[in-house]
This record gives sequence, C-alpha cells and structure tokens, in this order.
Amino acid sequence: MTSRFEFLRDDIAIEMITYKQLNYIINTLDALIELVTEDKEFLDLIESKSNRDITLKELLKPYIVTRNKEFTCESLDAAIKRLLSYNRLISERARW
Repeated sequence: MTSRFEFLRDDIAIEMITYKQLNYIINTLDALIELVTEDKEFLDLIESKSNRDITLKELLKPYIVTRNKEFTCESLDAAIKRLLSYNRLISERARW
C-alpha cells in the first residue's frame, strides 16, 4: 500500500491526469477500503475507547449515511467512499 501512495504522490499530476492514472487511483482506493473494512483488529480498535478526544469514529460520523449512525463494516465502507468522492471518480471514469 505504501508503494501505491508513493506512486500517486510522485507520478500523478492532477492537472493532466490520464485514464490509466485515474484507474490506478480508483484501484488504490478500492484496496484501501478493502484493507480498512476487512481488518478485524482495525475495526476493534475503532470501536474501543481511546484516551484521545477525537477518534476516527467521530471524524467519520458525518459521512456515515445510515440513520442511526451505527458504525459497521458497511457504514465504514460507505463513509470512506463518500469522504473520498469515490462515486464521482467512478462516474468520471465512465465518461472517458
């Protein structure tokens, strides 16, 4: 995952993005979302109480689309996609 982010940082110019680069961005986001939503230890860490005032759960809460703001794998997946404008990227790729 680190090498993907290094590539994105070093080799992709936002001013002149290509279809191949857009696909790479979307694939990286897919991998990140899968990694985060399927890692049991990570999900347990989010659910656990921490000593910090601001937790990831609190930061993502405005992006959780469920009515009761329940924090599940599915709501985390939807929150991350909404935060990253994932659907707009998919729509943009479809237009190309």
